[in-house]
Amino acid sequence: PRTPPDESYSTLKKAVFPNGLTVIALKKKGYSTVTAALAFRTGWAASTPPAAEKLVRAIEQYRAIARSDAGLKVQAFNAADLSADYVVAGRSNLPHALALLADGLLQTDSTINWHDVTSALNSQPPSNSPLSPDDALNEDLMLALYPNSPVAHVPSQMNMRALRPADVQDWLQTSRHPSNAILVLAGDLDPATALKWSARIFGKWRGARDRAVAAPTLLTAAPALAAKKKVFSRSSTNDRPQVEITIACRLPNANKSGESTYDLLSGVVGGWLGTRLREEAGLSYGVSGGARIYRGGASHMSLHVAVDRTHLTKALRIITGHWNAFTYKGFDKGSVSQIRWNLTTSSNIGSTTSAGLAITVANAVARGDEPDYAERYRNDLMMVTDTDLREAFRTCAETTRYGLVGDAAAIDEALGATGLSGTVASASQ
Repeated sequence: PRTPPDESYSTLKKAVFPNGLTVIALKKKGYSTVTAALAFRTGWAASTPPAAEKLVRAIEQYRAIARSDAGLKVQAFNAADLSADYVVAGRSNLPHALALLADGLLQTDSTINWHDVTSALNSQPPSNSPLSPDDALNEDLMLALYPNSPVAHVPSQMNMRALRPADVQDWLQTSRHPSNAILVLAGDLDPATALKWSARIFGKWRGARDRAVAAPTLLTAAPALAAKKKVFSRSSTNDRPQVEITIACRLPNANKSGESTYDLLSGVVGGWLGTRLREEAGLSYGVSGGARIYRGGASHMSLHVAVDRTHLTKALRIITGHWNAFTYKGFDKGSVSQIRWNLTTSSNIGSTTSAGLAITVANAVARGDEPDYAERYRNDLMMVTDTDLREAFRTCAETTRYGLVGDAAAIDEALGATGLSGTVASASQ
């Protein structure tokens, strides 16, 4: 099918202030709001020690509750390699939104308010709460895909409580510097006016240290995983009738057009499996998930499906059978064309929110891409070839890991029936 009509930015302006802050203003008609997003090239996987960023974010979010004003709310976006606060406002309220973001900056030249620390920690789950079976399985899979990498461990409250004041202060002074920040303004706004307001509010911002935060320590190539460690199993204690299946794999280190390739790949693979499991076998309601690219280029794909435990064996046979077919036969051209159309349509920036656009652009710029990423994404999708998909899936097939959460007896029976029982890396627990 033909691609949808182009929906490009009316105006895009980028500036780097003398203090090092990168500011991007995007004008796009059709939005009823504007969004101001202040993002940091940090994330919990990049901090030293690992729990420091999560504690700083807990404090910032605790303080954000008091800062929300005049119908404007400070909202948070947290990822392994990016931390951001954003405010959605009417066009005339953009200066107020910028002021709220500026007011939320923890003062890097003063000591941490440990009353805020205590309050932030008390708002978190209890420190002795064990990981749920689903969270434990996700950690198993991430450790398999990213051995010895902080991205596989989400810091707990116990980790945060173990921090010393000097640890947090040191990280705060390192990370909360304008040279580590990206300010994105998106919506039906005047970019020149938006930049002037940004300079007035953020132009005098100074950090304690002028040094950039390195990308999280991630493997830049897929690891050579032991052949037997293919399946990770966790039993559930709530006697749920379904078994949750996760299929995860590494992808080649991504370049600037990698996201379009990997989105198309995950859409084709997930869509094909979803059709077979749902429409042909009646075993599930569909497959969810997608690809993830971290700052630095390390990438993986993760797909999720829930099936009735009585049909687990049949579902695993369908999944592993098609996985092998993808490896040797490639992908159906009709499916690729349909998924390409779906992605092109859904990525049309005229149909996204100003908040979604602002975070998308901040993420892309933090990874080293250009601010016109969201606009260029559509064109990149059209350039993805069958060879690109097959090469990406080759790495995926070599590093595929399966995760199952549910009834232990049903899982053991299905693994035995499908010949996967000898590849279990962690026993059900």
